[in-house]
Amino acid sequence: MRVFDITFNYKVDSPPGKDPDSHSPLLKADHQLLWTKELCDGELFKVQVPAEPNERRKNYLMFEQTPDKGFTFGSDAITNSYTRWGKPRNLVEAKAELSEEQKRRYFNPSYTIGSAMIWPVRKIHRPTLNTARGMRLRIADRMDLTLECIRRH
Repeated sequence: MRVFDITFNYKVDSPPGKDPDSHSPLLKADHQLLWTKELCDGELFKVQVPAEPNERRKNYLMFEQTPDKGFTFGSDAITNSYTRWGKPRNLVEAKAELSEEQKRRYFNPSYTIGSAMIWPVRKIHRPTLNTARGMRLRIADRMDLTLECIRRH
């Protein structure tokens, strides 16, 4: 059985300046390893890279429940450095007070498996759960609020 390195920075195997979520082959392989498991009803939940080349461009990982029913998943970090946020005022002031060392540490964190997650992507329902998490000001990319919304749903 293959084991993955929880300290590996997926930025390393992605092209410079590209998002590891869509460009790191190792992150995709590790997602497959991490998320494949037997469900409570005994069914094997196995996310896979689509077999067809044109499907691979459109879909990150897929779970085919039956030949006519499948689910698509995308990858995204559950962390945020808030580097481009201009609000709220308290956040802007706190960022301005950081030392250069703190800025290097907090504004460019490693991208490890501990900060990555797969999210359902439904082409017919927009925004996706992950997009809403990142773009809605009330949630403001906060994972704790996202999980609470999921729990309540």
